[in-house]
Amino acid sequence: MEGYNKNAVSLRVWKDRTIKEIDKRAEIYLTDEEIDAMYDMELTGENEIVRDIFLLGYFSCQRYSDYCKLREENFITYNKSGLITLTQKKTGKKVEVPIFDDRVYELCEKYNYNFPDITAQKMNLKIKVVGYELSKTVPSFCEKYVTVLTGVEKRSEQTYEKLLKKKKDGIKFTENERKWFHKLDKWAKIRNGSPLWERNKHGEVVRAKYELICSHTARRSGTTNLYKLGVLSDLELRSITGHESQKNFEGYIRIGISEQAQRVGDKSTTILPAPLGSKKGRKWTQNESFYPILLVGMNIFCIFAKVMTVTVITNTILDMKFYDRGNERQVLGEVLQQSRSEARMTVLMGRRRIGKTELSQRCGDDTVLYFFVGKKAEALLCQDYVREIREKLDAPILGTPTSF
Repeated sequence: MEGYNKNAVSLRVWKDRTIKEIDKRAEIYLTDEEIDAMYDMELTGENEIVRDIFLLGYFSCQRYSDYCKLREENFITYNKSGLITLTQKKTGKKVEVPIFDDRVYELCEKYNYNFPDITAQKMNLKIKVVGYELSKTVPSFCEKYVTVLTGVEKRSEQTYEKLLKKKKDGIKFTENERKWFHKLDKWAKIRNGSPLWERNKHGEVVRAKYELICSHTARRSGTTNLYKLGVLSDLELRSITGHESQKNFEGYIRIGISEQAQRVGDKSTTILPAPLGSKKGRKWTQNESFYPILLVGMNIFCIFAKVMTVTVITNTILDMKFYDRGNERQVLGEVLQQSRSEARMTVLMGRRRIGKTELSQRCGDDTVLYFFVGKKAEALLCQDYVREIREKLDAPILGTPTSF
């Protein structure tokens, strides 16, 4: 199973097969804007090589063990579209990744499709240096994240605490202790240590974003930013990343609770300035109106006009039982009248069995088409849709549409 420790030797020491969230280091991702800034950096030497290989990992959404080995034979063309094809080292699964960004070719041609060999250890070290340089011009790389210390870091802090106590008690250091104390004390002052590592008011260790970048951040960032686009389904994204299970795939999506809430809010308020049923003392504009009804699945109900031009105006959540709905029916009635002159579309969203279908049907008239989209081939749905339009709306249909 993916994401589980199956090593018999390590399980003698670590009894849990999975890592608990509280024991994980912070897993950050880089935004599109941060990736663009990294791509545009003027770098030389190993820092430049590390940056370029990291970006290849970002664009391919693969693990470091795979993206560091990409060569010319991994880049193919299928139906005039560029693909990266490879067999993942960890899982043995073959994946084909569409090339969404032409900068992939720029990176490959820069090295003639033969990237220098960089160890994972050097990658993890140097990419933090690149991030630090970026933090001088891109403030987001300085943002602090709560994280946990590694075993080595914990031991370093424990050593520093012992040396501090020894100094306080007036005990003389050995030569080796003096060197260690000088090194750790300098580190603590640079990092605003408490005692060695910076902590917030809750006593949690915090680190700057650039300090948390590692080779795997490339894969996590590419996956998260593709997810944020909202163009590909989870299944399509998993075909790129190679994840077998939805649960493990979701573990790669690094969108925080606040960011997710903002995305939901933006979708529901981008166009409609007021909730359904409330005009806040002003008249509805034409861009806030809509026309007939297309019901999609069990949860999404859309209203389309017979006119070809459709303006998407809102996502409105109706999350209550269907009793009267006087305000909603009044608003929908007004919008229906406004839609006579121009095509409109709106979306009614909510839990199952709360009356979305009934509300949409009560607000319509004989010019409204109710069409249910079930689970069948798109071409067959188009045939049903055309037949409904001809029979119930007596509207001419030109051609034979096979897709929406």
